[in-house]
Amino acid sequence: MRAHSVPSAADGTIGFRGIGVDNSFVVVNKDFKHVDALFVYLNKLYEGMNFIPGSEFANGFFEGYDYVMQDGKPVYDGSKVEGGLLDIRRNFIVPPPANADALFNNMVKLHSGVEPTTPAEIYASGAYPKETWEAAALLDQVKDRAIYNQFKGVPTPTMLTKGDYLSKLESETFSKIVFGELPIDAFDKFVEDWQAGGGEQILQEVNAWYASVNP
Repeated sequence: MRAHSVPSAADGTIGFRGIGVDNSFVVVNKDFKHVDALFVYLNKLYEGMNFIPGSEFANGFFEGYDYVMQDGKPVYDGSKVEGGLLDIRRNFIVPPPANADALFNNMVKLHSGVEPTTPAEIYASGAYPKETWEAAALLDQVKDRAIYNQFKGVPTPTMLTKGDYLSKLESETFSKIVFGELPIDAFDKFVEDWQAGGGEQILQEVNAWYASVNP
């Protein structure tokens, strides 16, 4: 897959849906007596994902899985790892506290031609293909154009009754457009159906909520 620039509107403006930092969460049973153990685990993940010099995860998580050592240096080349390079983070029992910003910035630098020198830069250069660097560079050009959802309240009445239908309508329409099953202008019909199917009412409800908490 290749990344492409975010298309602009007729007047040249660019905007896309931003994903906030609160896009995942962990639920712990109220009777669990050692919540502190979870934080020990999460802190360990932080250590492993930031290549802290001198730590047991200075080069990665597990030699032979996400890196191999050659001539005293870590190598992040999947062709040199038996069975291929494994992204350990995909196997964590909870969503990992990813160093997304650092990884993103490293890939932007790599795309600009910077020679990797730090363990994190070397990891990004070996574990991710140049197409991913290119995607990061494209996103970096428009990152200030992200539009974030400002609604942080409980689901509105219409969300409870129409939310699932609207989400399904959106995902199916967008997928069919991406894979060529529908023409691009099917988006206009989607907007009409979304508004008529409860979306317009949801907009009114969330705007009322926003006005109530931002007098």
